[in-house]
Amino acid sequence: FRKKCGRIRGRCRLYIPQGDKDGMKITESVFKADDIRGISGTELNNELAEAVGRGLADYLTSAGPGAVGYDMRPDSFELASHVRAG
Repeated sequence: FRKKCGRIRGRCRLYIPQGDKDGMKITESVFKADDIRGISGTELNNELAEAVGRGLADYLTSAGPGAVGYDMRPDSFELASHVRAG
């Protein structure tokens, strides 16, 4: 994930590469308007969760502390932990 800023109106967006140097493949369809949704273990995994955490940390450097939420599904706590680790 990389932060890209445009010259027009100073808007920034998160750039999602199709594969990084380690060969991680990202399914763009998991990124929705307000959240990230997909099939746990295939589309959503610990590697993606850490990459999302790193990307958000880079993108929101001056925003201050943030929060990571999760629900009662068995894999939610582990994925949230990996987002925080990223």
